[in-house]
Amino acid sequence: ELLLVSQEMNSNAFLLLDESQEKIQMLQRQILFFSFVFLFLLLLGVLIAGFSVLKGIGQPAMEMAKAKAKTEAILRGIGESLVVTDENGVIVLVNDAFEKRLGYKKHEVIGKKFVQLTPAFKCQKSKRVRVRYADRLITRALKEGVELHANLKDCLYFKARDKSFFPVSVKIAPIFLEKKLYGVVLVFSDISQEKIADQAKTEFISLASHQLQTPITSANWYLEMLMNGDVGKLSKEQKELFMEVYKSNLHMKDLVQALLNVSRIELSTFMVKPQSVDLVALVKSILTELKPKIKASKVNVVQKYAKKLPPISADPSLIRIVFQNLLSNAIKYTSNKGNVTIDLRLTKKGQRFGGHVIEQDGFLIQIADTGMGIPKDEQTHIFNKMYRASNAKERIESGTGLGLYLVKSIVETVGGHVWFKSKEKEGTTFFVFLLKEGMKQREGSRPLESF
Repeated sequence: ELLLVSQEMNSNAFLLLDESQEKIQMLQRQILFFSFVFLFLLLLGVLIAGFSVLKGIGQPAMEMAKAKAKTEAILRGIGESLVVTDENGVIVLVNDAFEKRLGYKKHEVIGKKFVQLTPAFKCQKSKRVRVRYADRLITRALKEGVELHANLKDCLYFKARDKSFFPVSVKIAPIFLEKKLYGVVLVFSDISQEKIADQAKTEFISLASHQLQTPITSANWYLEMLMNGDVGKLSKEQKELFMEVYKSNLHMKDLVQALLNVSRIELSTFMVKPQSVDLVALVKSILTELKPKIKASKVNVVQKYAKKLPPISADPSLIRIVFQNLLSNAIKYTSNKGNVTIDLRLTKKGQRFGGHVIEQDGFLIQIADTGMGIPKDEQTHIFNKMYRASNAKERIESGTGLGLYLVKSIVETVGGHVWFKSKEKEGTTFFVFLLKEGMKQREGSRPLESF
């Protein structure tokens, strides 16, 4: 019985063990199932989150693609040639107008330097002279980080792939990001038609001015005869009236002469006949002519001349026009008891005057005044034809606006430079540099005439 009981207990034990193993296996299967479900749900969550992220990323990407397409469409529609460079002047972007005008394809220019691809030339003595790398507008814009431009009066030419030259107007703006220069945007236009129109206008002015000279000169003679009493005595009131007419006629004569000089410069028809000129004697003779204006303006003229200043080989008429304009302006726009200082000296290469470094040995003319000065925002226009500063027009209504244009044109034509520094209400200093060897002879049909 005991054996039977023992066997039955063992049998029950095995049954319990089997049941326990089945329960354990069932529990393991359940755990495995729930683990699988958990992992599936986790994976599904990750996929859903991933799709959401991709959707979030994709939307801005689509917007960027649209913006890029829009920008490219705008660039294609711009009529002017456009080029974008990096901080080293290497081309990174051009538009269709650039390709069409210069004759290059985009893939041919990307990665190349603009200055090497597109040579620039300036007018000099009726010839085109290649602009040095350091003097290129794009080089200066990248170095100085400033906006620069050139227009019709600057006589700038680009050379296309087919070796043809065409006149251009240029605008360059630097690209800054967080105060760091990343490159420039350069836009240029072919102004061939504008140049033809300007040439025709200049020829017309030359013809009209020449035709006006004779009647104005005749009117002056008759007015002088009337004021001198050659045809009868005039009353005091009549003399005053005739004097006003005479002054107006002289102003008209000066204007016509200035227009003639401008037209001869622009048409390159004026001659240069250099001879030995004593600059000190020339300045003193002009100051003698200006004595009435100096007395009327009550200004103090200070003269500073270097000892043993040698003569210069120059056309006396051209040098006289330069001094006449600069000195008469200094006297005209300086207040009572102000100072006008004339400084003549020799300079050496490397010296600095008025923020400008002298590149060759030569003569330096400085004419400084303590007058009204030139407004800062107008200084870039001061050498433009027919331009007068706003404060100058307020003080003195009469003026041609051609004097400084003539000065710059003459000086640069003979190989010199002219620049200035000015502060409003404090005064202005003009600097004129002339080569030590002086001016070279130039053939022409007409001389420029001083006033």
